[in-house]
Amino acid sequence: MKLFKITARHTKVNVPDGRVITCWLGAKTEEDALTMCEEKGIIDIESIIDDTETHPFREKNDGR
Repeated sequence: MKLFKITARHTKVNVPDGRVITCWLGAKTEEDALTMCEEKGIIDIESIIDDTETHPFREKNDGR
């Protein structure tokens, strides 16, 4: 699973205008991530970046 860093307008926060948020979302592909965003009311995507290797909650590979 990849983790995508997404900056977009969330319409369920600060209704009716929405609020621009930045969040991470786990999905298999970018298309899956965008579909999940739409289902959650996250629209007007400003950026979506594959952040799998650098996100703050990544699983660290300790060589085992």
